[in-house]
Amino acid sequence: MMPADLSILQLSLLSLAAPVVVFNWGGFIVNLWKACRGSGGMVPTIYPASAILTTAAWFAGPRPECRWMFMIPLSDPANLSLPLIVAASISGFWKRIVTLRRPA
Repeated sequence: MMPADLSILQLSLLSLAAPVVVFNWGGFIVNLWKACRGSGGMVPTIYPASAILTTAAWFAGPRPECRWMFMIPLSDPANLSLPLIVAASISGFWKRIVTLRRPA
């Protein structure tokens, strides 16, 4: 493929990643609003989509030195919450193991 074709592919993938970030910020704000009002239900966010699309765009581009594009997944609140979810899952897992081992 020609470098111009690769640039078009790279921009296409980045143009798919940017709305995902905007929708995730919208879901994050709606979830905060619902939490403040005390109503139930959560608006789901799409976790790894912007990171996957940005990584694919980085590999598809003619110049791999364009590391600026990784600002897109770094600005995504869903990607920023992934380490918190993993940490909460691990601590909950260990609490469950300790309670299962406790003698009755």
